[in-house]
Amino acid sequence: MWYGTADNYELEHLDWTGRVTRIARWAGPDLAVTEEQVGRYRDYLMGLDRYADPEGRRRFEREVWPRRREYLPDRFPAYEALLSLRDGGLWVRTHPWHAPGEELHLLDRNGAWLRRLKMPSGSVLLDAGPDWVLISQRNEFDVPTVAVYELVEAAG
Repeated sequence: MWYGTADNYELEHLDWTGRVTRIARWAGPDLAVTEEQVGRYRDYLMGLDRYADPEGRRRFEREVWPRRREYLPDRFPAYEALLSLRDGGLWVRTHPWHAPGEELHLLDRNGAWLRRLKMPSGSVLLDAGPDWVLISQRNEFDVPTVAVYELVEAAG
């Protein structure tokens, strides 16, 4: 079983007795929350329809933002979710602040980094293997679809 706290870019593999058998480490962006990120979040919230009129903006500035700001973390999690593979490998889903679309990293059974996968915006990962993904997305008519895609190397 792979285990981690998301405090850093590290996972430990535990055997049935709880003994650490492997450690996976990889590099990633700094986890500290910056004022620029806080500003983007504030701008996003203020852009919501409920704050569009002058009274809504005043309420946002007086009540909403001070409460929201108080509960913002100082650090982001290093990752959001883990998906174990039958061969012992692991897909690591990055926390969404890292990239505009969903991003995953494939680690082999020993914890070595193998590849990165950037999911198209609006798609949802349902399952994955070392060389395929099953995703849900909506087509041009807004109809939900499910498809399996083979993973290939990026061109260029």
